[in-house]
Amino acid sequence: MSEEVSETRLVPAGRYEVSRLDGSASQRVEHHVLERILANVRSSTDRAERSAVAGDRWPLQLHRRRRGLAISVPAAVAWPTSTIQVAEMLRRCQEARVAVTARGLGSGVVGGAVAYPGGLVLDLSDMTGIVSFDEGSSTITVRAGMRGADLENYLNEREDMFTVRRLGLSGTLAGTLTTTNCIEAMISVARTTMRNVKHWQDGEMKKRLLAAGMAEAQRSFRRVVGYRQMPVLVAALRRHAGIPVTPPIYDQQAA
Repeated sequence: MSEEVSETRLVPAGRYEVSRLDGSASQRVEHHVLERILANVRSSTDRAERSAVAGDRWPLQLHRRRRGLAISVPAAVAWPTSTIQVAEMLRRCQEARVAVTARGLGSGVVGGAVAYPGGLVLDLSDMTGIVSFDEGSSTITVRAGMRGADLENYLNEREDMFTVRRLGLSGTLAGTLTTTNCIEAMISVARTTMRNVKHWQDGEMKKRLLAAGMAEAQRSFRRVVGYRQMPVLVAALRRHAGIPVTPPIYDQQAA
């Protein structure tokens, strides 16, 4: 089976008809409406380009791709280069009742960039660069399409931005502790665990299900990448806190 959920074609009525292969609801977008939404912005309705931006690194979607199962594919993709273009396209989509999915580089793992079938994907990868950097508050503002690797390189030149850098930690463990990958992976598993809940009763129910999701995620936890450097981190934290540094063997056991 093709990996696409939707196939877009121009039908005699002058509409882009988006038919879902899984039999659920379709969305029809008038041809002239889609053209107006995409006006003055680089865009495409090419099947390969639409499929390429249909999602992110969400494990469930990756699993479906690997097995050749259907995934949601948008009717079009656009690459705006400014916030003005984004605002205008969102206004047009709101008026036309067309679903929109914002996408950066598709590196997320929780399904946030999974496209709506028959909708529009706003690919923000052309909106790159740093807007401002406030050293006093250690706050940085970047454009929506900023690549993580480029931002990391920029911040690595300012090592005092991160606590682990200020502590003098380097190498693999420092890289692990300055990313959110481990957190995002846990969120993804917890979200999958709770995906079938339709009726949320109260906060306590949410806490119980979140705890169940985290317990499930714990099964796939592995050693922290760079864990052999933990004694160095422990010693640095103790020096920072003014606590006498204990022998390395004790630190290794504690870590």
